[in-house]
Amino acid sequence: VALPVFAVVAYFARWVLVLVLRTVVRDVVADTRVRGKTCAAFHGMMTRLVETEEFQSTSADVMMSTIVEGRLKAMFLEMLRERHLADNLEHMSERVLKGLSQNHELKQLIIEQMKDSLQDQELHR
Repeated sequence: VALPVFAVVAYFARWVLVLVLRTVVRDVVADTRVRGKTCAAFHGMMTRLVETEEFQSTSADVMMSTIVEGRLKAMFLEMLRERHLADNLEHMSERVLKGLSQNHELKQLIIEQMKDSLQDQELHR
């Protein structure tokens, strides 16, 4: 089945246009002046958004909605089940504890903090 000439020309023109636009976008993104202005504009926009009273009063409800809560739980459960992460966490915690146990000043601070916590009557109620 032969394609009409118009379809072939349209396809080729689209291909050339995408190629040219892709090149232009890459050049614009690579320009440090444009990137700096874009970053500054984005930062300003986000700062103004966070300072808006309506955003402040409604963002917590959105971020802690049941849908987001469910997705976060699923993400953390999946992450914790990953064997590579568990192995690395175990190894890192061993190194941290070993490093902490060798620091005499830190050991003394922890002991004092534990004594204070054990003596705190409000904490035990």
